[in-house]
Amino acid sequence: MTKDLTTIFKQQQNLFKDSIKMTKKHSSSFYFAFKPLSIAKRNSIYALYHFLRLLDDSVDNCEADEFYQLKSEWEQFKAGTLSTNKNPWPALELVFHNFDIDYQWIDDMIDGQTKDFNKLAIITEQDLDDYCYDVAGTVGLMLMPILNDNSTFNHQAAINVGKAMQLTNILRDIKEDALADKFYLPQQLLSNYQIEVTELKAITASDNLVKLIEAKTTEALNYYRQVGLLLPSISDTKSRLSLKLAVEVYKGILLEIVKKDYQVLKSRIYVSDVKKVALLTKLTK
Repeated sequence: MTKDLTTIFKQQQNLFKDSIKMTKKHSSSFYFAFKPLSIAKRNSIYALYHFLRLLDDSVDNCEADEFYQLKSEWEQFKAGTLSTNKNPWPALELVFHNFDIDYQWIDDMIDGQTKDFNKLAIITEQDLDDYCYDVAGTVGLMLMPILNDNSTFNHQAAINVGKAMQLTNILRDIKEDALADKFYLPQQLLSNYQIEVTELKAITASDNLVKLIEAKTTEALNYYRQVGLLLPSISDTKSRLSLKLAVEVYKGILLEIVKKDYQVLKSRIYVSDVKKVALLTKLTK
């Protein structure tokens, strides 16, 4: 991280105030993990999160006008014709000017959100894999040019770490999503395990659902291990720390699921702030 870039982002700090608030409010894990970074890196990540969160909220709340407005603004942003000072666009302009983030990754993310908005059913394991790439594997790709100062990196490993985080979210939120009539576990997978969708809304996970969650937890944990393929391309100590911290916090949710014998339907599972601080202390030793 050059001194000039740090100076530029300090001078433009006001552009990122809304993004910082948005990240801190809606994803304490994301905010906490990337807080150790330099101002340019952490604010760039928060600005990306801000835009992706706006998209996600418009989908979750079925706000068609807002969703298609954001898509339109993104197309204008790419073309250099966007004429608005509404956040997070001015911040994103600074981010994309300084970090080599491929527009296609955002396009793919929006494709995934569009599928979600249109409530396209996830039928096969391939459907789930495609969805996890669209909405989370792309995030892994977006983060790496910021963390490793635009150096080359293992794209597939970045995608897989992102997929692991999405699988974690899906497993944690099975009941919450089901109650909202959103189902991310593939229909064929549920059928293979002889699980009815009504079981996802129950108080206690059935034996078959426990087996499915255990299998998907193992898959996600294997994906998380691929962070080891990303760390060698990151020279900055704080960036390596933040990536490891993000992975450990999200992986911690899975480990809590394991500790609770995969009973994710009883209550929301999370990593406490105390445990997050303990993870940070452990990683900085």
